[in-house]
Amino acid sequence: MKGTRAVLPRRKRGEPAHSPLAQDEPDDDNFQDDPQLSFYESDEDWEVPASVQTRLGVPGGQAEDGKSVFDDSKDESENPDDAVADALGIKYKGKRKKKWKKKEFLEQLEENQTNIPFQGGSLSVVLGIIFTLIVIVVVYVKTSVGGFKFQGLASANDDDYVDDDNDITVSKDIGSKAPVSSPLDNVEKGKTPASNSYHFNPDAVFEKHDAFHVSDANWYGGVFSTPPFPSLPSHLIHNHDENLNDNVGYIQYPHIFNSTIVFCSEGDVYLTQLSPSYSNDEEEKQKPLPAMRLTSTVGNVNTPHINPKYPYLIAFTATYTGHREVYLMDLRSNHRSKPSMRLTFMDSDTGVLSVAGWEDDGSSLVISSYNMEVAMEDHRLYKIGVVQNNSTENSSNTTRSILDRTASSISVSSIQGIPLSQAIDSAYDESTGCRFFTRFKQSSNTARYVGGTAEHLWAYCDGEETALPLTNDFNGTSKSPSIYSRQDGTKYLLFLSDRSDRDGTSWTATTMNLWYAKLPNKHRLYKSERTNLDRPQRLTVPISCSNGFHVKEYSIDIATGNILFRIGADLQILYGDDIEAVLADNEKRSILIPKRLPISVYSDFNNLHERILPVNNPQDVKTIDIFDTGYGLISTLMTARGQVFVNPVIPTVDKPKPFGGGNMNIPVRRYRLAPSSTTAGMTRILGSWYCGGTASGKRSLILATDPLSITAELGFYFIDASSAASVEFSDVNNMPVPFIGGHVNGGSVSEGGLGSIDVESVKVSPCGRRVAWTDTDGNVRVMTLPLGESNQKTKFSTIPKINEQGQPMLGIDSSLSFSPAGRYLAIEHNARNQFRIISIVDLGDPENGTIEIKRIVQATSDRFNSMNALWGQAPVDFKVKQLMHSDKKHFPSTTLYFLSDRDVVLTGNTSPWGTRAPYPYFSKSSAVYALPLIDEVDELKIDPLEEIYRGSYVGQGALEILGEKLTSWTAEVGQAAPTSNTTSADTKTDTSNTTQAVMSDIEISLGPKNDIELTFLRRAAIISEIPAGNYAFIHQLKDDPSIIVVEPGPTGKPRLTTFAIGDFPENFMKPTSIEVTGLELQALGVSSNRDFLYFTYSGKTKVITNDVLGFTTLFMKDTTFVKNLVDVDRWSVSVWPQLEYQQMFSDAWRMLRDYYYARDMGNVDWDAVHTRYLPLVSRCGRREELDDVLKQMAAELSALHVFVYGGEYNDPLFGNQSLKDLNAIASLGAVLERSVAWNGYIVKEIPERDPDFNSLDGKLMYSPLSHKTLRQSGQRGLLSGDVIVSVNGESVMNVPDIHQLLRGMAGRSIRLGVLRVKSKSSFAFSSSARKMEEDPIPAEAYHAEAVIVVPISQEDSANLRYAAWEWKTRKKAKALANEHGFTVGYMHLRSMSGAEGEDAFVRGLYPDYDKDALIIDVRHNHGGNIDSWLLDSLQRKAWSFWQGRATNITNGGLGWDEQFAFRGHIVVLIDEKTSSDGEGFSRGVSELGLGKLIGVRTWGGGIWLSSDNHLVDGGIATAPEIGTYNDNFGWGLGIEQKGVSPDVEVDNDPRRTYDGHDDQLTKAIEILKDWLESDPIVPPKNPGKHTDMSLPKEFEACESG
Repeated sequence: MKGTRAVLPRRKRGEPAHSPLAQDEPDDDNFQDDPQLSFYESDEDWEVPASVQTRLGVPGGQAEDGKSVFDDSKDESENPDDAVADALGIKYKGKRKKKWKKKEFLEQLEENQTNIPFQGGSLSVVLGIIFTLIVIVVVYVKTSVGGFKFQGLASANDDDYVDDDNDITVSKDIGSKAPVSSPLDNVEKGKTPASNSYHFNPDAVFEKHDAFHVSDANWYGGVFSTPPFPSLPSHLIHNHDENLNDNVGYIQYPHIFNSTIVFCSEGDVYLTQLSPSYSNDEEEKQKPLPAMRLTSTVGNVNTPHINPKYPYLIAFTATYTGHREVYLMDLRSNHRSKPSMRLTFMDSDTGVLSVAGWEDDGSSLVISSYNMEVAMEDHRLYKIGVVQNNSTENSSNTTRSILDRTASSISVSSIQGIPLSQAIDSAYDESTGCRFFTRFKQSSNTARYVGGTAEHLWAYCDGEETALPLTNDFNGTSKSPSIYSRQDGTKYLLFLSDRSDRDGTSWTATTMNLWYAKLPNKHRLYKSERTNLDRPQRLTVPISCSNGFHVKEYSIDIATGNILFRIGADLQILYGDDIEAVLADNEKRSILIPKRLPISVYSDFNNLHERILPVNNPQDVKTIDIFDTGYGLISTLMTARGQVFVNPVIPTVDKPKPFGGGNMNIPVRRYRLAPSSTTAGMTRILGSWYCGGTASGKRSLILATDPLSITAELGFYFIDASSAASVEFSDVNNMPVPFIGGHVNGGSVSEGGLGSIDVESVKVSPCGRRVAWTDTDGNVRVMTLPLGESNQKTKFSTIPKINEQGQPMLGIDSSLSFSPAGRYLAIEHNARNQFRIISIVDLGDPENGTIEIKRIVQATSDRFNSMNALWGQAPVDFKVKQLMHSDKKHFPSTTLYFLSDRDVVLTGNTSPWGTRAPYPYFSKSSAVYALPLIDEVDELKIDPLEEIYRGSYVGQGALEILGEKLTSWTAEVGQAAPTSNTTSADTKTDTSNTTQAVMSDIEISLGPKNDIELTFLRRAAIISEIPAGNYAFIHQLKDDPSIIVVEPGPTGKPRLTTFAIGDFPENFMKPTSIEVTGLELQALGVSSNRDFLYFTYSGKTKVITNDVLGFTTLFMKDTTFVKNLVDVDRWSVSVWPQLEYQQMFSDAWRMLRDYYYARDMGNVDWDAVHTRYLPLVSRCGRREELDDVLKQMAAELSALHVFVYGGEYNDPLFGNQSLKDLNAIASLGAVLERSVAWNGYIVKEIPERDPDFNSLDGKLMYSPLSHKTLRQSGQRGLLSGDVIVSVNGESVMNVPDIHQLLRGMAGRSIRLGVLRVKSKSSFAFSSSARKMEEDPIPAEAYHAEAVIVVPISQEDSANLRYAAWEWKTRKKAKALANEHGFTVGYMHLRSMSGAEGEDAFVRGLYPDYDKDALIIDVRHNHGGNIDSWLLDSLQRKAWSFWQGRATNITNGGLGWDEQFAFRGHIVVLIDEKTSSDGEGFSRGVSELGLGKLIGVRTWGGGIWLSSDNHLVDGGIATAPEIGTYNDNFGWGLGIEQKGVSPDVEVDNDPRRTYDGHDDQLTKAIEILKDWLESDPIVPPKNPGKHTDMSLPKEFEACESG
């Protein structure tokens, strides 16, 4: 049959490419013939590609004799060319050929078509094969369309694929342009090449596996169909012009096998590949590599790994159900329609951490997870046995059809722990049985880290009793081991390390690169006296050659020898030939530069679509201000999640009138002020405040990050909040300009900018003319706002950092409050002794337009804590106002109210006596105080009536004095003084005026300057009618002298209480507590102009006028809480993630600059760090990828306590708590092992915690399988060795893991089927049960017995395992001490956090305070802040002793003073995970000489933090904020970036520890034994006889006179 001319369609410029995935045929008008592409007309030499050779051979690439067509193992006499030609069935002029002229090839193919061994021989089959061949040939031709050669994908054929256990064999470079020598070429006949050297030929595995039809580019559904390029000129596509920006996507977790690459981007797995000639084809390297998405998760996917034996299997971890687990994807064509198989249901509350790799010739998957055995929490490795599921072979057609649609082709045979107590990843050398692993993971994001948890490489060989360190010659990081095999079989250990050795002798931590050393064998590790590892050599270039980025991950292609790197957001590659050359000539110490792969992620980037996020009130609300609209409604100015809105106040919501159409009952409007719907995310509004009405609108102040500033500097802006306002930050070409800060004069404080401002500190004066704030540099700043609508530039002033009395005035944690007219500023701050005090600053008249600081006077004593300053009025002020019938809205403040704890009263325990040495307890009790702002001399200058009625609420007993004053007034003035018996409730305040009311401040009598007598502050007096309490808020209404406070209610939840003053002349203040039924008070506040109050109860915000009428009618009488509620229904913000990622990155960078404890940033070029990492942000397609950028950026500080977490991550269960509960895996509280032999799960261990505690920290904790749990229900507990065979009647072997049957079952009863192999039956009375106990029987003869149990949560299960380890360790310590003849107390402190640490310390110390020795175990302690309390307790010394008539220190008597002082020797156990305050405690024990430290060097976190610098979505990149130091160690107490070194160094070998050994504890007992022998703890010597109190004998006789 004569063939048709084969011409590849060519796309016109500007036209989209037609994808073979499209179902419609391309429009012929869009294509034109290219004569250069005519296959028949070409005389070009052409070598038949390997893919064509395979497809034209017998099915599966097998010859008729069953051998591979390209199998080098066949007889050497056979000509490989003959084998190919025979398989192809093609000869040319009687000769077999592999290289052809293109036109000759097709001519010969037509002539010989009848010789091709087709089965069936139908014409349609022949035509199909020919068509396929032509398409393959045409695709192979290089075209200007940007086509790609897709060859060499490592994957198996479809279901007919069968593989054996033989090593992969290769041909002699069939179809390869770049021959790679094979080990077979260099060995004698009959000898076996080095094992595991799979990468010597890039085509080796491809010749065997091609499941994706990748060599058939036009196959419908092909993985690598032509990507959907945009309509761009072809030269841009070919040349990879920078304008094209093909490198989209943020790439992480790469893995490569036989040139097939999988990686993660956007939280999903993607796949791409390199052609066999990629490393040698420069033109090919310029083309984008399209990547296809393999998963579609709402959560995220990590660490994909291709199976090297069955490369159609890809394992990965994912959070499909909210819990990270391991999944397996089968990419064979008839399996791709099935979902990924879930392999794990881990009994771990953190799930699986990562996939470490495949082992056992692809039949086992190694994963990392937190331990599921009784131990401290650590990362461990587990091996999952994966087997082929052939369950459908003997099934009927119907059954097979059902199973094909539902059942997975893979099943789990076992999950077993690798016997190492600590390991996060590993590389296993099967030829020696040695495992090379990273022992633990560093938790902080810290570059150049050299603390105790620096990752190190270790080795363990099967059958040995110990593991061995490999990289302990360097304190920095060495991690991620892999084994690299050269072509000659030599093996190397490759790993990442940040070491550098410029001097050739010592290591220094610098940047992360790839290093190598000869792989040590088992003999060298365990028998040789040489070091365990040769001195490593660097393989890759320093950071300066990779745009400043560290190597984050890498993967070795064992089929090609290439190495893939993740650097920044890109993948880069080193080619096998180059690596071979470096390794072959090690003396040159060459360093290779990886080349970037132009990978293009083709995706809809759905995570970058506009997001609509609900606003949670009050969690997302940062500021609230309130104003009168002027047209009969009240509106709120609310800042929520970085945006500012005007939310209307609904007068009543109990019976709303619905909008029924016809323009009736139109609902009130909520509107956004900034930013716009198209720029949302570009800026972050931190707060908004109303400054007063103007002729053109409602002028409001906002604090925002300036989008015109590349580093997100803060700026103050004016915006209009009126109903006619336009949305700000809407035009990217016309962004508003801040009148101060931002790009105008932004930057750090030292650079003259605003730095980072505490938004909660920002206060606008009631008059709307001034604003004050504090920043992270401890400044208190204030400025007068410019008048009018102009954003004119202005200046701020910084309050001096010391007041007239010499007390510091730092703005850190300070609170600010303006007087009504803004002249005075009350600042609540710390005195030098840390007590809270209040100072008043006179700023001058705001009408002057400037700040003139006149006085800074201390208003409260530093002997007490004083807080919550309130500018108010005395009762006499209200009386005068009533008598004068004044209608003024605002009166000047004459009194400063505040809370103070001046009356120190012991509550609860008042005695230091008791078995736990109780400390006296002082509750947080404060009273309300009033400080008159004018003295007695100045009072008459205000108003004579003030003097007449001063003290008029002192009760009826002083009415006679008032009468005399009135008489005197009449005599002096000639007329009677005004009198009235009306109460303040009779006066109604009008708030309808839309303009800001005129306010004034009195001239405060601040006293003489430098007044050492403190006469001003000592004028304050207590309001005795208000009892002391734990108050947190104080307020006074504008028209009533009553006081409102917030205090804890009976249940501990906050509530409002009013203290109302009685009618004249009474002085009694009646308390009234206000609680809203069913609702909880969450927030409250006062508007800037002090016209309104707001209260938020359980998400509902009520606004009332700041007067008696509003408080009584709208609040106290509104028992159903339905009046004057802010409209927050269906409130949401819209955000463009890509804009917000840019904002959050710069925001995080700025806050790290401004929050970090050292202003010089430790000499790190912080500006350069921003420049380096900013380009990565545009690559981020998901929030987790931004976290990765933030981690890399923040790590450059090289400081501990740098953590990146939080933020708005996608929730796979969409926040549905019911779904979370149903998907949550419950636990049986036991260590279980899957057993095929027993057809169930063997109970390996049932954790037993301290039996002396029925509950711990208020929680009952027993294993559901323990006898202590089951005996209460008349059942017997299980024992180790029993077997669980079913759950609720379903076999546990029907599922990959028993915990699959326990989902959603925490707290619910289930029925277990149990084989009681070791425990006694609950039916002990039955004869069969007795017989089973008397006569051992085989496994198959056991009968399942029902047991009803109640599973616990994974969190409780993990806690139970930890508690069981603590109990075992305590028993072991006491047993070892007893063997050595002394007594010891033992306690383990998991943390230094509040009740958890305090309770553990009290439980551990006081019962054993009289022991010879004490072991305080702070291994794995994750910090807190109670070290000072612990050290204080341990420093108590016994200096005297008590003995009564029958009691003494040995029989339960009082003992000694100081009570419960520990007199013995103390040892503190520390390890690499002793962190933060655990290290501070350890250093304190050493510095104070309290004991000895045993273990290994600790984590290294000596700078504290408070975690205040949150991002707009709640995420954070924490900044170390508070440095520590002393004379001995300087900054960081010798802890920061070093860790605390022990007095005696002992490491717990991970292999021995797995078996239950604790070498550190054993060494502690040995140290204590020797210590007690040299310095025994003995009771004090008995003083001897008691004092002789008898009458001297010489005076006994009666004396006569």
